Amino acid sequence: MPLAGILRRFESPALAGTSFSRLPTAEQDVLLESGSLIEVPRRRVIFSSSGPPRVGFVVAGLARTCLEARDGRRLTVRFALEGEIVGDIPGDPAVRAPLSVAAVTDCTILEVDIDTLSRFVAADPRVGAALAVEIAMRLQDTYATLAASSLGSIQERVAWRLLDLAFEAPADGGLIVTLTEQQLVDGIGTANEAAPVLRELRIAGIVVATAGQLEIADPVRLAAIAGRRIGSG
Repeated sequence: MPLAGILRRFESPALAGTSFSRLPTAEQDVLLESGSLIEVPRRRVIFSSSGPPRVGFVVAGLARTCLEARDGRRLTVRFALEGEIVGDIPGDPAVRAPLSVAAVTDCTILEVDIDTLSRFVAADPRVGAALAVEIAMRLQDTYATLAASSLGSIQERVAWRLLDLAFEAPADGGLIVTLTEQQLVDGIGTANEAAPVLRELRIAGIVVATAGQLEIADPVRLAAIAGRRIGSG
């Protein structure tokens, strides 16, 4: 779907203050004209290193970036909230990291033309500087998300486990974890600490508990906890 006349002058609140909105006006206009909005249903792959390099911004929804092993196992390295950049860089497929970006919830992605963006980076230092800041911030997000999965607080580890389990669940229905609360906290290994965290998540409306399962009602807020970005979701 062409962007001309749809996102004129970047009025989307999700993109306000991002590296894209900080680009020079002329470059913004060209990238909007050559870009597209794509709608991706939850659990569908958005970008993958097995395909051509692509890049975009999350306008709505929540996405996750994974490293994929040859045997099909996946390691989540980052959750991308609204306004954040996702994608894969150009390079030899043989040396590119085996990354994929998938929609946790239904997502709207502003995909920009990567060749046009690359030309702007080469021609205008302001574009390169804006993207360098963005990439550095996203790298920090990745470090924080990985740290939260193993070294984080009990809140971060519970949030991480819930998101990973819900994403891998069958695609029919919502983001459901087919475990009881007790089974979940036993899996984390700190039941006495995890149980109060789950109660707090239920009270906040982030998680809904039913017989034998947990439904993630607000994955964006949960991802903010898992990635140590409290208040950003």
